[in-house]
Amino acid sequence: MESHLSASLQEAGVISGDFALLSLLAIEGQLTRAVLARLVGVAPSALGPRLNALTERGWVERRANPANSRSWLLQLTPAGWALYHAALPHTNVAFDSLRDGDVDLVSLAASFTPGCRVRNPRTISA
Repeated sequence: MESHLSASLQEAGVISGDFALLSLLAIEGQLTRAVLARLVGVAPSALGPRLNALTERGWVERRANPANSRSWLLQLTPAGWALYHAALPHTNVAFDSLRDGDVDLVSLAASFTPGCRVRNPRTISA
């Protein structure tokens, strides 16, 4: 599944790990690095280089956190939203490439990809 998803997302210009972070920000709106790290199951410091790269590409921006002056809120930029929406159809390619016997896996994977819905065992819509 991961290799199909990675190959499909590369066509959209994004790697799967970055798309996962973009997806979480698309779902949640704004997150601190600590909350984002908790959602993906890594230490906040482990996200630093990846978040720096997403920021340098113009897909994510940092804003002052009014609730805590020692942290930043992360959110998608207009370019990040455009990339996220452009990449969604590529996730469908990955899901469609799975064998018929992997329907439960398809449904599970689609449940973690915002904007995707399983229409039937072989088709997912964005």
